[in-house]
Amino acid sequence: MIQELIKKQRVLCIDHALAPQTVLRALKSLQDAPWHSSLVTYPSGHKSQEEMRVSESLFPAEFPDPVGVLVRTLEKKVEKMLKIDHSQWEPWQATKYGVGGRFNDHMDTGLFPLNERRFTVLFTLQGAIAGGETEFPRLSRKIESEQNRLVLWDNFNEYGNPSTKMVHRGCPVIMGEKITLVGFIRTHPYQ
Repeated sequence: MIQELIKKQRVLCIDHALAPQTVLRALKSLQDAPWHSSLVTYPSGHKSQEEMRVSESLFPAEFPDPVGVLVRTLEKKVEKMLKIDHSQWEPWQATKYGVGGRFNDHMDTGLFPLNERRFTVLFTLQGAIAGGETEFPRLSRKIESEQNRLVLWDNFNEYGNPSTKMVHRGCPVIMGEKITLVGFIRTHPYQ
């Protein structure tokens, strides 16, 4: 049912996805986290800091406990919705975008031919006051960065191949700070 809805709409937004106190606890726990400059991964596996992505990141080993609890809650919710196995999750990342922070046009798939990122799961812990939308230019769709919003999309086309329609960007934050969690669901168990 949900997979058909995603296929039809291409991008599905669910507001108030989790209990507000779970979101606020996780957000508060990130205040003193050891954020570091985000990297961009290339098809060769090479990672580098690039101007196309201006943000800071954290990875699961650095997540404070309340963030880990929130991620496990999200995973269970999405696994039930999409009828997928827990083994398909790639490790999550937390991303913080300050004023001017952005992630230029990119695709989340096309990098891993033997085990592609089928679905992207984006959760907003804190929305920007202005800017910071997630935009899909080829779908003419722009999604505001709202706290406690879960956004899901299928990175594949109707033929089971990576879809160029799913090119998206994180628009520049104009005011405030945007903090997100992003997870990817692979076509096969993640190794």
